[in-house]
Amino acid sequence: MITLRVIVDQMIAPVPGGIGRYTEELTRALIESAPLNCEVEGIVSASAPEQYAVIEAALPGLAGLYKTALPRRELAAAWQLGVTTSPGPGMIHAPGLMAPLRRHDRVNDHTQVAVTVHDVLAWTHPEALTPTTVAWTKARMKRARKHADAIVVPSHAVAAQLAEIVDLGDRVRVIGGAVGTAFRLPSNSSATEPARHGPRPAVRVHRHRRHARAA
Repeated sequence: MITLRVIVDQMIAPVPGGIGRYTEELTRALIESAPLNCEVEGIVSASAPEQYAVIEAALPGLAGLYKTALPRRELAAAWQLGVTTSPGPGMIHAPGLMAPLRRHDRVNDHTQVAVTVHDVLAWTHPEALTPTTVAWTKARMKRARKHADAIVVPSHAVAAQLAEIVDLGDRVRVIGGAVGTAFRLPSNSSATEPARHGPRPAVRVHRHRRHARAA
């Protein structure tokens, strides 16, 4: 049995925001589309039982929920220092930059860690964020450059911007987001009419190959 573990902590953050919604939608889709002999588990910081219940109710079919020994703030600090409190080796996907990033052997223990960069505001428009968020984002990006096996970005534009900031080699993957399941079209919208121009194109994953200077 192959297990993919997703960091779902943002779903119960004080302000889940867009990344919290993205985490929920992505994890639900992974559960629904998982092939045979593959399961999806969640990783969450130490929280109240009712918060665990929120995650489990939002993600039916989740194979398990690994609860770390540390609360969110302490967990983020531990991961920044390379101290890992996770279920062990295997595949881990982070819908953001908060992930257990440290040196690992993906050949022998099959550990692979992917993180997600949604924008580069910390570098291009730091005034739009708090100083703490800017510092945290830049520190996490440095660890991702050293230890992440893949870096997911939502567009080629973000990939190009990121390439000007840090050299990630061929590890960048462009994977665009999809429409949220809560989105509803108005009943009188022309978009509700059947498509007249054939099937819509399939989603493609692209590698972004560009070498740039390190941050």
